[in-house]
Amino acid sequence: MRFRATCTRAWLAAAAMCCALLGGGLGPVGGGISVASAEEPPDADAVSKARDAFDEGSRAYRKGKFELAASQFEAADIAVPSARAVRMAIRARAEAGQHARAATLAGQALDRFEDDAKTAKLARDTLEAEAPGLQRYDVTCSEPCVLAIGKQAVHGTHREKWVVFLDEGEAVLSASFEGGGDAHQNVTAVKGAMDELRFEPPAEAPPPKPVPGRDPVGDDSATTPGDTGSDDGPVTVDGPSWIESPWVFAVGAIATAGLGGVTIWSGIDTLDNPGTEAVKEACVGQGTECPEYQAGRSKQLRTNILIGATAGTALLTGIIGIFVTEWSSEPTAEGVGSLVVVPMLDGRSGGLSVGGRF
Repeated sequence: MRFRATCTRAWLAAAAMCCALLGGGLGPVGGGISVASAEEPPDADAVSKARDAFDEGSRAYRKGKFELAASQFEAADIAVPSARAVRMAIRARAEAGQHARAATLAGQALDRFEDDAKTAKLARDTLEAEAPGLQRYDVTCSEPCVLAIGKQAVHGTHREKWVVFLDEGEAVLSASFEGGGDAHQNVTAVKGAMDELRFEPPAEAPPPKPVPGRDPVGDDSATTPGDTGSDDGPVTVDGPSWIESPWVFAVGAIATAGLGGVTIWSGIDTLDNPGTEAVKEACVGQGTECPEYQAGRSKQLRTNILIGATAGTALLTGIIGIFVTEWSSEPTAEGVGSLVVVPMLDGRSGGLSVGGRF
């Protein structure tokens, strides 16, 4: 019976919670934050963020850290819209001496929670006390936007209508549109004044205007080779870049030949100094630790490295000579004084060489 009674009480508690949720929205959360009714209930992550922010704001408020408390209450309202969080934010901003921010929150609260008697009364009382010393702006956006005063957003949601209050002096209002793009307006606030502002998303840049004297795109019937269609002077064509010069191929060929010569010397030196027979005689019974054997291995490694370097240089030089080098050039008078450099492939050795004539 005891177990059955315990289960009955648990099911009754669960049923009561379900009725509360289905009947009137969420009850107190996280020390007293209540979620306003909405078409779609907030997800668990948003409720958790709102609860944590409200609790942090409550602790800061009790310690007299009113600006920190206000920012936490506003964060809770952004996570899950809450009339109580807004009321606490208004009080905290007023306690912190941030009267324009408190009045701005109050103006927004009248629009968002007009049916909440406690919120509406606090908002009206705040505006009655603060508005005479501030400038009021009724702001509209042609499409939903987030409005910011300087670098501080009024609220983190996109809306088409905003009410903001500013201290006397200059300020910058910015709108970030839901569809993309930003707009800014510089304002000069006057104590006790009221004004209206409207923000439009930035227009797309217009297409470039046609340049007088130029033919329409795609119609080149009136142009001749070398004619640009304008009076800006003749077109100059840059010569080949440095890597396209035949001299680059010539230098590569010379480097290949030089490496080839060193490689041949290294191979001969490896075979003859000390030589295979001398190594066998000197290293009998000593194994691979024999000094003569190690010297031969070192020279063999040197020769292999030189072979690789020579082959790589030859390959790169061949690619430059075949695919990159600009071999033809404007001839000088009578062809005198011009050097023509031509790559040549040796069919017997498979190597590259360079030849030329004046």
